[in-house]
Amino acid sequence: MHAHDQNYPWIFHRDEIDLLEDELEDLYEKYGRDSESLKTFESTILSEQMETEEQSDTQLSHRLGFDFFQKMSESSSFPPSEESQSFKEDFQQQTEFIRNHVLYQKAKTWATSLRSITKQKYEEAGPYASEYFRIYANVNLVPLKVFMGLSEEFHEDRVGIEVAQEAYRLGLLYLERVRESLGLVMFGAQEVGWFEQRLKETQEMHHLIVLQLNELRRRMGL
Repeated sequence: MHAHDQNYPWIFHRDEIDLLEDELEDLYEKYGRDSESLKTFESTILSEQMETEEQSDTQLSHRLGFDFFQKMSESSSFPPSEESQSFKEDFQQQTEFIRNHVLYQKAKTWATSLRSITKQKYEEAGPYASEYFRIYANVNLVPLKVFMGLSEEFHEDRVGIEVAQEAYRLGLLYLERVRESLGLVMFGAQEVGWFEQRLKETQEMHHLIVLQLNELRRRMGL
């Protein structure tokens, strides 16, 4: 195991983060296998996500000089040892801290407020179905990236800081996609006031992640 990997026991952990990931995987399982001749707006939106993640992984690996996510995958095959019990306890405390962090809590609350209604609107198959799906498909990625960024900040080494910055950058990108689609669905929505409030909260979420990213860079002298 790479020395840095030993500082990432959260790869063994399953919690509400996995529920967010499972929901995304369900979308990919359902819509991500369309052939080119049967392309749907769902598969197009999910392809946009996949391309974004792949480009991010490539750029991050180039900056680090190794494939970070491949090493994470390899590390996950190592069972926790008895010798690391105290370290695992420290990790559990760290995880609880991140779960209770204001930024993560706000991201999770923001995502929850949008997820159910946009899924419902998408399933109604109205004229803005593709935009509702785009919101629904991107909304879980924001708390996921925030959680990852906060986790990586704990290590305060070159790898952790690079990964944290990239996680926040992606979170901001997915937020922007949600914001774009929210702005469009408002034209056809009866609940204009509700969507205006969600748009305001999305802009506030963007501001909070930017603040977190800037504070990280300031603290690290970047």
